[in-house]
Amino acid sequence: MNGTDEPFLTHVSHRAMACSFVVVLPPWHAAKVEVAVAALESLDEIERRLSVYRADSEINQINRSGVGQAVKVSTPTFEVLRHALEISRQTSGAFDVTAGPLVKAWGFMQRSGKKPTATEIDAARTCVGYDAIDLDPDRRTVTLQKPGMQINLGGIGKGDAIDRVAGRLRENGIDDFLLHGGQSSVFAAGNGDTDAVGWQLGIAHPTKPNRRIGGIRLLDAALGTSGSGQQFFHHRGVRYGHVIDPRTGYPGSDLSSLTVICDTAIKADAIGTALFVEGARRSIELNQQWASSTTSSSGQPPGSGTHDGMSAAQSDANLEAVGEEIRDENVGTLPTVRLRHHRGKFAAVFCRPGQRQDQILVDLSGPIELFDIDLDLIDPQSLQAD
Repeated sequence: MNGTDEPFLTHVSHRAMACSFVVVLPPWHAAKVEVAVAALESLDEIERRLSVYRADSEINQINRSGVGQAVKVSTPTFEVLRHALEISRQTSGAFDVTAGPLVKAWGFMQRSGKKPTATEIDAARTCVGYDAIDLDPDRRTVTLQKPGMQINLGGIGKGDAIDRVAGRLRENGIDDFLLHGGQSSVFAAGNGDTDAVGWQLGIAHPTKPNRRIGGIRLLDAALGTSGSGQQFFHHRGVRYGHVIDPRTGYPGSDLSSLTVICDTAIKADAIGTALFVEGARRSIELNQQWASSTTSSSGQPPGSGTHDGMSAAQSDANLEAVGEEIRDENVGTLPTVRLRHHRGKFAAVFCRPGQRQDQILVDLSGPIELFDIDLDLIDPQSLQAD
């Protein structure tokens, strides 16, 4: 410990996929910096395979040659696509890696933003549809069934990369670490301090990223945040965010941001995107329905593990965080008030615009509690008395 009773943490970073990936090591793993460096350097190979911004990537080879013709890919790339289609089926297309033509039509691929005409949207939609991707596991090939189709793994590739880096760290004896890519995709393993369970993280305000609405503990689990707080434009007084509903061709979510916790980062990224697209009411209903499912079905996300989509350790960490919240003398307003909480399979935080510009409406779902809540940022309608 140092003079402030905070542990000395070692940060190792590497830039890939248009963001900075960071590994944070606790003091007892500080000597393994080179292991973390090597694990992060593996991101370059992942980016070479998956990025649509690299002409020679496997994804671009599919986009160039895959219409009506089978393209063989590596095992890791095939696995990402298999995961993507599985989650697309389970979310009825709210998550779709073929939505690239729509993103391009709205100008977000060029980061310029423009409102397309209805004709342009209809034309782009004819090229979209996850069910037109044909995967052959025996030959490990990918075939696109629609002319003009384009695969873009922007909504799932970073999560896959985090899971693979996390695997390398664990294979080399690092069991306690925090790993994030651009802060929107996070994986936490083990503990960050000898005196606490898991890693303490903040849930950022969707439009004020330097302020947090509250804290959580993350243990052996992944966190993914989707939102349009940073990428949007206004057209004739209407705000349009960069997350497009692949089924309609329009940005339609009433959410400002959504954070979800799953057992893997690839799942957190994809399910987070799908729930964000659905909007607050529908996504809360879906999470409740998934919690009611006792066996795998077409309405339940795959591989959700234990304790409603998290490891048992993560669920225990949430319970401990609640206990600390009750004991924390600095949180004077809690636990006499709580945020609205809904039953759900996955732990999730839903944020919507509040009545005041600097406040947000917050709903919690699933096995999660926030501590150190900043009530100045919370619309009072989000609160419920105990």
